[in-house]
Amino acid sequence: MPEQLPSFATHGPVRVYASLAELEKRLGEPLEGATRERGTALLHDASTMIRAIAGGEWPERVPEIIPTICLNMAVRAFHNPEGVRQQTIGDLSMTFGSVETGVTVTQEERRLIRIAAGFGVEVDSVQLTSGYEATHTRFVEVEGGGDWLPWQAVG
Repeated sequence: MPEQLPSFATHGPVRVYASLAELEKRLGEPLEGATRERGTALLHDASTMIRAIAGGEWPERVPEIIPTICLNMAVRAFHNPEGVRQQTIGDLSMTFGSVETGVTVTQEERRLIRIAAGFGVEVDSVQLTSGYEATHTRFVEVEGGGDWLPWQAVG
């Protein structure tokens, strides 16, 4: 069983979901000195955000997707620490996807973290049936204004 980690209320050591060696592989270069410290801090920040989204720590084995998400978050922050959205040099202009700074999580990453944490699978809609048959539709006014809503009367 993994070691027990302190609760969110304390500022003790916490589990980091990816190693510095894995981050170096994705960056394609070894990290030394200040960049090594920065890489370590980014992995820690990404792990902390993942834990907050998941609602806590995994008691047993960490799901396989979590280290990948941790590394993706750290790589984004490493390559674009200022959150530059657009850059123009001469005739060349580049636009990037995010204006947020620091370690960020995408909507898809957030969804995957929540599923890995056991919050369930998302359901788009559920078809309900009734023993009653709708005979006609009326529209009723919405209190306080706005669009009229359809109301199916049962006859």
